[in-house]
Amino acid sequence: MQKLISGLIALSTRFSKYTVILGIIIALLSVLYAHFNLKLDTNQDSLISQEHDYFRDYQSFLKEFGDWEYTYVVIKGGTNSQQKEASKRIYKKLSTKPDLYDEVTNRIEWPHFLNHALLYLPQPELDNIKHFVTHYGNEFRNIKTLRDWYALNNKLLKEDSSENLSDIWPIYKSTLLAPYSKSALNYLSQNSINLFGSNRNAEGYLFSDSGKLLFIRILPRKDFSQMEIINEPLTFLKEVVDKAKIAYPELQIGITGRPVLQNDEATSTQSDSVYAGIISFLLIALLFFITLKNVRRPLFSLIALAVGIAWTAGFITFFIGRLNLISLVFAIILIGLGIDYGIHFLMRYLHEENKNRINKTTNHTGRAIIIGAITSAVAFATALFTDFLGLQELGIISAAGLLLCCLSQLTLFPALLHLFDNTKIKAKSVFSFNIPYSNKFLIIIVLLSIALIPLSLKSGFNHNLLDLQDPELESVKFEKIIQSESGFSTWFLAYRNKDLDKIRAVKYEIENLSSVKKTESILDLIPNNQRARLKEIKDIKYNSYQPSRNSLQQEIKAIQSKLNEYANKALSQGFSDEFEELSLLSSKLEKLPTNPKFEKEFLQKIAQWQNTLNETLDTQALSEDNLPHDAIKTFKSSQGTYSLIIYPHHNIWNPDKMAEFISEVQSIEPSVTGAPITTQESARMLVRGFQTVLILTSIIILIFLSFSLKSIRDTLIIFANLILTFTWLLAFMRVFHIDINLANFFALPVLMGSGIDHGVHIIHRFRETGNFESLKNTFPAILLSCLTTIIGFGSLAFVSHAGLASFGFVMAVGTLLILLGSLFVIPHILKYFSSSK
Repeated sequence: MQKLISGLIALSTRFSKYTVILGIIIALLSVLYAHFNLKLDTNQDSLISQEHDYFRDYQSFLKEFGDWEYTYVVIKGGTNSQQKEASKRIYKKLSTKPDLYDEVTNRIEWPHFLNHALLYLPQPELDNIKHFVTHYGNEFRNIKTLRDWYALNNKLLKEDSSENLSDIWPIYKSTLLAPYSKSALNYLSQNSINLFGSNRNAEGYLFSDSGKLLFIRILPRKDFSQMEIINEPLTFLKEVVDKAKIAYPELQIGITGRPVLQNDEATSTQSDSVYAGIISFLLIALLFFITLKNVRRPLFSLIALAVGIAWTAGFITFFIGRLNLISLVFAIILIGLGIDYGIHFLMRYLHEENKNRINKTTNHTGRAIIIGAITSAVAFATALFTDFLGLQELGIISAAGLLLCCLSQLTLFPALLHLFDNTKIKAKSVFSFNIPYSNKFLIIIVLLSIALIPLSLKSGFNHNLLDLQDPELESVKFEKIIQSESGFSTWFLAYRNKDLDKIRAVKYEIENLSSVKKTESILDLIPNNQRARLKEIKDIKYNSYQPSRNSLQQEIKAIQSKLNEYANKALSQGFSDEFEELSLLSSKLEKLPTNPKFEKEFLQKIAQWQNTLNETLDTQALSEDNLPHDAIKTFKSSQGTYSLIIYPHHNIWNPDKMAEFISEVQSIEPSVTGAPITTQESARMLVRGFQTVLILTSIIILIFLSFSLKSIRDTLIIFANLILTFTWLLAFMRVFHIDINLANFFALPVLMGSGIDHGVHIIHRFRETGNFESLKNTFPAILLSCLTTIIGFGSLAFVSHAGLASFGFVMAVGTLLILLGSLFVIPHILKYFSSSK
């Protein structure tokens, strides 16, 4: 290996001009090639291999029934009327952009079902309809004039037996003012009869079960070839929502849903990665310049690093063709680790005599650099043995990138030094420091590490994907609001079958599960026990009808008398405001304004209600054959397959609740599919993948180092340091309540590669001289290398994306601990063994 390295660097320096020109040309071509051909794939489903049955099942479901991943506008606060007005405003604006949205729904229109409304009503509400028809039905259907309207109201008021005025007053007030007040008529229209029970208001608005939240359901068109998958639809939607916020300041209006969360995650990941990459590169350069008190030589190493990253971009484009949401961070990894090879080369270069300095540097440190690069690359390459496609691609890219960065540091960097660094400098001018040795110190470290093992083993694992996103994002905040205040879930499980009886049987069993809130299917559109309900409706008889002979004025005076009675009752019950309103209304009825046009519109509205009542009482049985296509397309595909949609009862972002939901439903029907299953299985694969990476990396590197170093003892010394530093890191995370999650877990194999790299350099230096004191000239390179890694990854700790921030923070802390282990643990163990000979 040493001959190969020496020959490579000798060739690079002999043809230094051509090496520099060729390296930069290839870098430029790689960048151009990547610019025009490298694709961004921000689809989270692309992180999963198509070979998995659970993933193929979900994709098959989406293909058959269409895209179900909706975006939701959530309206909270204010009154229901204000929420509805805001909903109408937003819906109207979005409806002008059919090229951006495949679907926009702010309320369910039920014209077909209106005629069958009595089949759906809960029994108490049907009893109210029966009571109204049998006592007042003839008066209602014979209303032709305002006199008839007030005659009916007069009869209602006389026969009302309610003791609680607050229950009846709002509807009565609107009833009496409806012929003269548009707002009263609208209130009466919305609250007179609830045709669909508590879950569906008469106008069909998408209220939560609690009634606190109002939703608008949107299906934006997606483009996974760009970072912001719903960029244009979401941009326009935000503009509309921002204007609605200004128009309705008393409301909280936000946007969420899986497409928005995915879009926000992709956007923040990209922007944070670019921001962190630029900042870390500049800080590393500044650290280089200040530490070495020179610009030219560190700049050559940074140029080699940039070239290595450019080569990697070309490699990605040619061999993989895309970057996914995970592999986007490859540049951060290369900046943090790829510069290490240049640091070790440069620090040794400055330590050597001027004559044949590059050759001496190569002979002394080239082998250690190569071994360090290979071990780090192996740590990433073992991701190939995982089942998670996104992790596999990051592993391939990072492994190849580190090797390419090492190649650039061992070819381009020496060539640049050979061409432009002709200044003679005094050898050993680099700063150095000693580490005091003490057997007691080593014993203390070992005992402390042993004491920390139980604590480190208690480190928690957080599977919650929502916790990985920026908590300040509007989409994240409103997703949490939905979970805490509505019981509604934007996620679901789905079951498919061509046998409707099987759907019915599964629906019955699943709805009894504690983890299931509700189900939806075509069966919800076909009422149960229709035969008995139809008979009950047919048996409803109108009351006998005796038209009132009073004039309009006489009817109003009779109503005023009743209102005065109610006013006295209100006063006695302590309802002073109601007393004032009743008294005011009583006086208003004496001076009602005449508006023939509005009176005509009012009577036309009454005629519509009369027709609706007649049609609902003449209802017929419903079946799949006479349901409208728009109503059943969600629940029956063109292939004749029925769907059963199953919603969770609890917060599905909680991994334990998600597991419980999936487990219980699968115990009834194992073939269910849906995003919760793909998410859960992906998380499990990711965890298994990380475990596989750690185990395989340990085994492969252990074997590789044993052969490379030709010493099992030295190999075990390096691994002993890793075990100690990992124990410290996990204990630190436990003490400061930092959970391992699906983002920062990958720091462990990265730290393993970095720690082994530093250990190899220490071992090589010690073997070179056999002198413990000589390590003081290696420590600066390790210190500088660790500091650049801390800066490279630590810059991520300050980004808004919580997952990337946790990854950066763990990498920074872990690298600091690796540094402490490299400076104190390895030298002390080496000193111990050398002293015991």
